[in-house]
Amino acid sequence: MKKPDFRLMVAALASVTLLGAGVASAEVLDSKSSAFKQRDHIYNQMRTKEVICLAKAARLCEKKDGVLTGQECFLATGAAPGGGLISKFGERITKCLSKIDFNKKTPKDSDEAAAYVAMGCPSGPSGGGNYAGVTSWQAGAIDSGKTEIDGLGAVIGAIHCGGPAGSDKDSLKCADKVVNEYIKFANATMNCVRKCEKDVKDKKGNGGLTDDLVCDERDVGADANFLACFDKFGAKAVEKLEQADPGNGANHATVVSLIGDALFNAANSIFNEADDCGGSPSGSFLDARVLY
Repeated sequence: MKKPDFRLMVAALASVTLLGAGVASAEVLDSKSSAFKQRDHIYNQMRTKEVICLAKAARLCEKKDGVLTGQECFLATGAAPGGGLISKFGERITKCLSKIDFNKKTPKDSDEAAAYVAMGCPSGPSGGGNYAGVTSWQAGAIDSGKTEIDGLGAVIGAIHCGGPAGSDKDSLKCADKVVNEYIKFANATMNCVRKCEKDVKDKKGNGGLTDDLVCDERDVGADANFLACFDKFGAKAVEKLEQADPGNGANHATVVSLIGDALFNAANSIFNEADDCGGSPSGSFLDARVLY
């Protein structure tokens, strides 16, 4: 059987299409500056210690404590069947969050408020404006990250492996495999974005030299080197999803697109948003500030 074209599949079902819209120009940070390095470090924490760690905690909870293919474990509240005792759901959430420290790279001769400004006031509260500093950014990122993952979990549980009410062994096994593939895809996508956004030598996407959307697969100006990274893991995800949940390609494409939208919007709000430390945000990614 011919493998599905990953790029065409995602493009056909993308819920957000930028078509080169771009954002208001922001300050491009010096790649050797402490602000550039701290921003990169924070994004990597979001990938490994927040998004992926929390997603894995939810997956294990569903596998160990859940009895249905639909969503039963919720990161935002910690609710889970039987209190999540078998998977130690609450403990795993706490462990993930205990590893996060956005201030780890805050310069010793600075403070968290100045460090946040030096990074161009990235992201921001859902109601608009900017965070007071790095610490409040971290708190906002954690809360919105939990909500975002929960939302995706609800969609995944509803449209895969026969629907949310499956309770037989094969359906539950299918659901676990599907979730695992989506976690791998999210991790790989964020890693490709990180490599692109820190690149200043035109090898991984050259995102470190511009605030254009060269590290966003949805944009017509996306860099070819970045796309090569994204397409490699995306195609692999689609193939594995088809093996785990055969004949459900349209729904696989829907969720892949939703995950991509969430991750690209979040990354753009960190790396490519207009430098607007003096007031409320403007530009194409106002709504993306809800995410991280």
